[in-house]
Amino acid sequence: MIFLAVSGYANRLQMPDFVHTIRPNAEPMQTGRFEPTWDSLAQYETPEWFRDAKFGIWAHWGPQCEPEQGDWYARQMYFEGHRHYRWHVANYGHPSTFGFKDVIHEWKAENWNPEKLLRFYKEVGAQYFVALANHHDNFDLWDSTYQPWNSVAIGPQQNIIARWAEAARKNGLPFGVSVHASHASIWYETARGADRQGPLAGVPYDGNLTKEEGKGTWWEGLDPQDLYAQNQPRITDPLNLGDIHRHWNWTQTDNLPDLAYCEKFYNRTLDLLNKYKPDLIYFDDSVLPLYPFNDAGFKIAAHFYNSSMKWNNGELRAVMTNKILSPEQRKTQVWDIERGYSDRIEPVPWQTCTCLGSWHYERSIYENRRYKNAQIVIHMLADIVSKNGNLLLSVPLRGDGTLDSEEEKILNDIRDWMAINSEGIIATRPWKVFGEGPALKETGVLQGQGFNEGRGLPMSAKDVRYTVSKDGKTIYAIVMGRPETSELTLHVPNVVHQHADASVSLLGYSGNVRWRVADSGQLTILWPAAVGHRHVDTIACVFKLSGFEIEPTPGSAPDAIVLTAQESTLFGQGIRKEQRDGRVNLGYWDNRDDSAHWLLTIRQAGEYRFWGEFAALEPSELTLQINGRQVAFSVPSTGDWAATTLVQIGSIGFDRPGVYHIRLVPGQSAYRPVNLWRILCEKK
Repeated sequence: MIFLAVSGYANRLQMPDFVHTIRPNAEPMQTGRFEPTWDSLAQYETPEWFRDAKFGIWAHWGPQCEPEQGDWYARQMYFEGHRHYRWHVANYGHPSTFGFKDVIHEWKAENWNPEKLLRFYKEVGAQYFVALANHHDNFDLWDSTYQPWNSVAIGPQQNIIARWAEAARKNGLPFGVSVHASHASIWYETARGADRQGPLAGVPYDGNLTKEEGKGTWWEGLDPQDLYAQNQPRITDPLNLGDIHRHWNWTQTDNLPDLAYCEKFYNRTLDLLNKYKPDLIYFDDSVLPLYPFNDAGFKIAAHFYNSSMKWNNGELRAVMTNKILSPEQRKTQVWDIERGYSDRIEPVPWQTCTCLGSWHYERSIYENRRYKNAQIVIHMLADIVSKNGNLLLSVPLRGDGTLDSEEEKILNDIRDWMAINSEGIIATRPWKVFGEGPALKETGVLQGQGFNEGRGLPMSAKDVRYTVSKDGKTIYAIVMGRPETSELTLHVPNVVHQHADASVSLLGYSGNVRWRVADSGQLTILWPAAVGHRHVDTIACVFKLSGFEIEPTPGSAPDAIVLTAQESTLFGQGIRKEQRDGRVNLGYWDNRDDSAHWLLTIRQAGEYRFWGEFAALEPSELTLQINGRQVAFSVPSTGDWAATTLVQIGSIGFDRPGVYHIRLVPGQSAYRPVNLWRILCEKK
């Protein structure tokens, strides 16, 4: 194999110029292997437990579930005319007299049983569990040292995080926490407003209250500004509820939260980590919390990684997730995609977070049966795992801490599928190509944090996703439904050798599965009639391929680059384009001075393999040239001008994206005429 490197410049992350930094008198950062810099954090390696886990369940549960009206309630209840505002006024009263602080006071979590829930989640197939520690509503769900507005002091008067952690560890599940409070000041800006019309026009909402105004109330002694954080500069347009998204990355304003606000968030987060020693922390932030104007996110990362090694006898078990990460930043932590997915096998492990319904419980979703069903969840899981990712599924809990009947039914269906088929999911790795089928032709484009789920073609029994065992010896073909015919031909795997013990089996079925391999290497599986009807097969079925040596069919990767004869630019006297059996090929290539040219767009640096589809009556030699470099290769005789074969040309390395000139020329000595249909290029 020939390898050529095309030179360029490596990317290196630069540290931002901070507006202010965490002071030495804050919570002490654990020292150790990691420093709070990009270069040091780039030492990070995703722990094996997370790579093996693949499927987690998330309790995105807090006081905003009490009204059962859906996500971002505590923000939108303060926006006159919004459905949350109308519901709040009708059910609680006007937000000038009954604000979100009072909703927290109403929340009792009276039927919450974390031990029962975690037992059930483990039965469903979850391999890790994540609990909400605080949301944008700024309410801490543990005995917070730095936030008086917490679940031990107010509302349920229970240590929610401590009980979740105990139940998760009792069931042998790695435990994670999610932290969302870095945006509390900007998120709660609606709470400092007032109605613009009506009898209470101009009467301030309760987001403006101070500690002194609490005398004689249930919240006497508490400062509402510790919750609402409206002693910070205003950033968003008060008349535009969606303006917050323009400022989410803290780059479109000079009115940034002050140092005291940042230090409080930093101290609260270290307090959480130090007390409950989670395996995972999820941040609802772009790049890092409070990035790029404060260094809190860097120090939290270094503290968490170093602490994890201290807690685990030198083993790094920590997983930290953030959103909208560059390829280089993904080497420092785990990239999380919200309600979306990647369209390729990612080089480092990543995670999708999504929800059966709304992030916070919304009763209308239950009443109108609008949850994701088990088939949607399993299809997402298989697709994500085939691309080196994990799925973290939020299952909304009602305000009282229980699941509704629809959620239980969906989870039971997932449990039944996982009980039979989890071998093809848990502790697997992505194969060389993640899949095949019609759904690959239309995939949604990532938007911001993600948000592309449901935007492509839904998967069907014609779609297949591939995973492989950790030892690389067994391939799992996950078919997204029971095959529509009695024979299923897999187009991507190409069998190059089958051992004496080669076999195909259907997970959950003990009988024989018949199969055959064509001369081309294509594998066809015959559906066993004796299987009968299994509900789990209507969701997806998993075939286990053992004892085969399999390589991907060239050009089968979804991101393969195909340079066709039709697209080529030709130079020479004889070479020309011709039609043969409905396809265009290059022919009449008799002259050694003739050549074919293309422009190749490389979108990601790395090593790429090249093939060509040729026909020749006699063996021939050609040379592929790229930016002055060249790879010589041979084309065998195919015996007929219409009989084509795929020829492996070689490998070429590109260390930066760009547009490259490709030139295909005859060899200098042993050239004989050839026909060419296409050049294929795939990233290794």
